[in-house]
Amino acid sequence: MLNLIRNLRSPPKLSQSMIVERFFNHPEHQWFAKDPILSRLMRLYCESWNQSVIDFMAQGNEVLILKGEGHLACAMAPVRNANVILAFPDLVNILRSASPIRGLAILAHEMGHLILEHSKRTIGNLEAQVEADEFAFRLGYGRELEQVLLEHEHSIDCRVRIARLTQLYYATKK
Repeated sequence: MLNLIRNLRSPPKLSQSMIVERFFNHPEHQWFAKDPILSRLMRLYCESWNQSVIDFMAQGNEVLILKGEGHLACAMAPVRNANVILAFPDLVNILRSASPIRGLAILAHEMGHLILEHSKRTIGNLEAQVEADEFAFRLGYGRELEQVLLEHEHSIDCRVRIARLTQLYYATKK
């Protein structure tokens, strides 16, 4: 009887494959799910998710990747457990380029903003960017994110972020 009561209180634990399928089957994701190239890339992206991403999504937090207008991508504050990453045309072009992993690095960075709840914390922009970069680095996209940042290194913020990624890279090589 006690086991029955415990099972009623806790929702069934979702596996990573169940979470990935829920992500792919969301109606808002049909723009990439039906495109063979983008679908394959997004599956690779989902395979890189660490436990913090899986836990975040298992708690009922949806992550929607929607097409939008702007430069590269941005993460938005959650609305009713739906967290949004806007994928702008530049990002979609990178995902379809000869170096599509750079696009996944950008998505990993944006996912970092969501997982680290930057919209709910009082945090400076540069600190938030560095934290999201570190998140992408932990998912395995550090080198690719660094390549993206090198394209914009005229900004002091980008130089700081590149230095931090380089520091992380060499710290893991020791």
